[in-house]
Amino acid sequence: MKYGFLFLLLTIAIGVAAFRGGPWAWLLFYPALSFGMVASAYLFSAPGVFGKRFDGRRSRLGTLLVLPYVLYVSAVWHVVRFLSREPKTSMLNDDIVLSRRLLRHELPEGIASVVDLTCEFTEPKDGWGLQSYLCHPMLDGTG
Repeated sequence: MKYGFLFLLLTIAIGVAAFRGGPWAWLLFYPALSFGMVASAYLFSAPGVFGKRFDGRRSRLGTLLVLPYVLYVSAVWHVVRFLSREPKTSMLNDDIVLSRRLLRHELPEGIASVVDLTCEFTEPKDGWGLQSYLCHPMLDGTG
């Protein structure tokens, strides 16, 4: 819920900047709409707003609606991934590995199945050689 209010405030700020800005400020209405969609997803517990399907891909409409947000989150994710000193994977036992979102080359050998819980990222699972892939999109900060 707190993320919903934060994204709503950001939506309002971007919208005001678009409304009060100069001749090119109208371009900010698209990011305002995108962050507004994300705010509604968090406020109404609706991860389906992102348009992510159970195969890990996103619908074209979902991609179009949240593209500015996804570009922002992707950039932040890559910066955090680059700067983080935490391990990318943690072995829970011999059969289960817990990880952050991995790039294709970071997937450990012998992984047969992946459970994807992200809403905002699509997964390039086609080249992973997995036996199974399960996608259950969840919003950050929700259980």
